[in-house]
Amino acid sequence: MKIKKLPLQIKKVMKKIVKNNSKIRACAGCEDAKKTSKRLAARNSSPLVRIIRQEILKRNIRQKDMAKILNVDDSSFSLFMHGKRHLSLEAAKNLHVQLKIDPKLILKYA
Repeated sequence: MKIKKLPLQIKKVMKKIVKNNSKIRACAGCEDAKKTSKRLAARNSSPLVRIIRQEILKRNIRQKDMAKILNVDDSSFSLFMHGKRHLSLEAAKNLHVQLKIDPKLILKYA
């Protein structure tokens, strides 16, 4: 992985990402690096949010697309991902059905 060509701030963020999660592959382009670092910015989030973020990265989709998959309003899903709102029962059910997330974890953190 070559990080030498990236600006200093992005280098630091990418090194932290690689260090914290070996499954995440840092990208070489600056724009892709900015998008990846934005996606992973919230480190103090619940385990459920972290699992959803990993699924978003794994599927290489946007948060908006994940909201559509879960049949949730974009803004409501965004508020949930930032810890400012709880998910509805319908959304929690879709998390289990669509993403195969453990129902106990959903009930605890949704």
